[in-house]
Amino acid sequence: STDGVSGLEVFYDGFWHPVPHVEGALVVNIGSLLSGWTKGRLLATLHRVAGPASPKSKSPKEILMRAATSGRTSIAFFADPNEHVSKSLSD
Repeated sequence: STDGVSGLEVFYDGFWHPVPHVEGALVVNIGSLLSGWTKGRLLATLHRVAGPASPKSKSPKEILMRAATSGRTSIAFFADPNEHVSKSLSD
């Protein structure tokens, strides 16, 4: 979470783990299409924004409570390739 507000989590090893804040960093969630195009070099990440009652969260509840009452800026950008583009770069 590059804005310093906690809540962004990624799923691995059966639990949701917080994404650490790194000043000046940009978080990019890779989708499954891009993962396929790169033959798994870039991985699609199962992610969520957790709240205080989110199950299996490794984030401390008090941090999620504070995040739930803070403003957050999140910008989603979705790109659809041309319908004639192959799903695999090897095609």
